[in-house]
Amino acid sequence: MNNRTFVEAILCLVLLSLAVGPGLALEPPPRAPSETAGANTGPSGYGPWTVETLDSSLGQISHVSMAISAHSGDAYVSYYENGDLKMAKYVGSGGNCGASDRWWCETVVSAGDVGQYSSIAINPAIDMPAIAYYDATNQALKLAQWLGSSWLIKSIDGDEPNTSVGTHTSLKIDASGVPHIAYHAEKRDLQSNRLFYATLYSGATSRCTNGDFQCVPIDTAYDGYTSLDLNDQGNIGIAYQINNRLKYARFVPSPNKGNCGLGMKAWSCTYIQYPTAPDACATSYAALDHDAGPHGAHIASYCGFLHYARFVGSGGNCASPQWQCDEIVDMGSVAHTRDVSLVMDYGGLPIIAYHTYKQGIEITLSTLNVARPAAALGLESGSCGPGDSWQCDRIPDTGHPGDYLSIALNPSGLATVAYVNYHKFGSSLRVAYQPPFKAYLPQAWRLFVEP
Repeated sequence: MNNRTFVEAILCLVLLSLAVGPGLALEPPPRAPSETAGANTGPSGYGPWTVETLDSSLGQISHVSMAISAHSGDAYVSYYENGDLKMAKYVGSGGNCGASDRWWCETVVSAGDVGQYSSIAINPAIDMPAIAYYDATNQALKLAQWLGSSWLIKSIDGDEPNTSVGTHTSLKIDASGVPHIAYHAEKRDLQSNRLFYATLYSGATSRCTNGDFQCVPIDTAYDGYTSLDLNDQGNIGIAYQINNRLKYARFVPSPNKGNCGLGMKAWSCTYIQYPTAPDACATSYAALDHDAGPHGAHIASYCGFLHYARFVGSGGNCASPQWQCDEIVDMGSVAHTRDVSLVMDYGGLPIIAYHTYKQGIEITLSTLNVARPAAALGLESGSCGPGDSWQCDRIPDTGHPGDYLSIALNPSGLATVAYVNYHKFGSSLRVAYQPPFKAYLPQAWRLFVEP
């Protein structure tokens, strides 16, 4: 056996072991013929996308967020349905969701109008989910934590007269089990919008209504969605909008060293202005490299086009030369504001799920799509992006798929997208995933196994 054959054999054994391991996307369900017909097989090396319906409602499902445990591969989806906060968990069989026995659906909170702007994350310290959400009845930011047998509900901020606190939430939990939440707070009497950051903090003295948490105002005049991420080194970054312009806030450990944040100036805020669309950013989603330090930031956003920005230090083409801005694809007009979601694969390359919505006189076209650098798929060139350096693929689904989408990565590196599909009889909560022929491999490994 020559060296090439030996390497190929070893890698086949590794990939076979991954294919039978835990995780949602590694055990694809059998599909009905209607789901299989006309499916886009995507780039070479990947199978057709599988679309599965989790739950259906005669009312409205919205505000979807997905998380997959990096330890166990357990998959969770939080969502808002007719005034309730709900969660679906992948169980394989024996589930109770209305559309799939592979998922278990439960109501987390049902008192009043609760669950909008849900953001779910896995607590790695206990491998259990937590959900940050907006309590519209009390106009407050709430946090629901699963303890194994019951939910612990905490009011973090709000519950004050003439305020609206806790919209546009984004939750992440660090390795120690400490939650980090970005959210929107509005003082209605003063008509002021602010971006806030909340975290569990011993001796907190700031304005959180929960005395165990510290709530810090970062920026004034804030509108639109937030996206918070943190990496293995504990670095924190938040993407957000001010007057339809994209900004990025980075936590600065030393007080008074930043240029934003009220009081201690513990945050550094930067405008990321795209050359082709300076004032049209409707939504954004940020991610940090797991081990790239405080500046390893990546942002996907809708600004007329699907744009991707990454921190390069110098020589970039954004309003800040520290950032490189790339135009990936013309998205048309987007129906809702949370229709872009980004995750970093284990090779440090982005995967972007996005929704396009075009409405004409006689036809409405809604599509769900995934964009990845061609290099991440072992391709020399793709179908979109600068110099065709990206591969853009449509996920086959009928109706109006892609609203309130959220993308997550399982332990083997496979992306799964949760989203809403609206139809004339109501709405459906769905997931889409693509079984691989090969896992994501570092480029150096691909040189041994590809011609």
